[in-house]
Amino acid sequence: MIKSLIYKEWLKTGYILACLALLLAGFTAYDFLALSKNAELQGYGFLWSYAVNKNSILVDNLIYLPVICGLVLAVAQFIPESYRKCIKLTLHLPLPQAKTIAVMQGYGIVMLSFLFIVQAVALFIFLNHYLVVDLVWRILFSFFTWYCAGLCAYIWLSAVCLEPKWKMKLAELVLAFALLSSFYLSPQSMAYRHGILPMFVVTTLLATLLIHYSVRRFKDGVQ
Repeated sequence: MIKSLIYKEWLKTGYILACLALLLAGFTAYDFLALSKNAELQGYGFLWSYAVNKNSILVDNLIYLPVICGLVLAVAQFIPESYRKCIKLTLHLPLPQAKTIAVMQGYGIVMLSFLFIVQAVALFIFLNHYLVVDLVWRILFSFFTWYCAGLCAYIWLSAVCLEPKWKMKLAELVLAFALLSSFYLSPQSMAYRHGILPMFVVTTLLATLLIHYSVRRFKDGVQ
């Protein structure tokens, strides 16, 4: 039954995931080409100096992509469930309600994580040609913050999509915006290294509980 549920989610989101993969690949390749051109014109030393003196991650264009991916996937996966009331049929599957919702949301988290890991590997391989390994790891550590932001955006919006009451939807959206804004207080390398990143990770994990609250309200017929 779990395999069937995962397959159902794949049928809903497979095309969107392919588009998101192309989006990530396109923007990442564009930044790679830009860095290559700068290295060719001004030398590797320029990139190293800029990364160290400015605490730059060198690929600033990519930092908002994880959130965009999370929001788009949440809409594609859960708006049909809410708008068409398909969630009612889903909840009647011979599985516990909490497990059904966990599988659906877990599917999205795994798919997003896969996309982010592939991009991180590509960043590591490419940047390793121009920077010392220590600087590359600093950049990837910074990206981990924004990958958490992407997962958090997906988790929050999936709960918002299934929330039956508009006032609660708006309240959750405001809270989500405030939370996601905290992930982008600084685009500098290693800006979140002192205890803040673990807090973001815990916050992201705790947010997975919100969708169960929305589903319970939906099932109880809250309007």
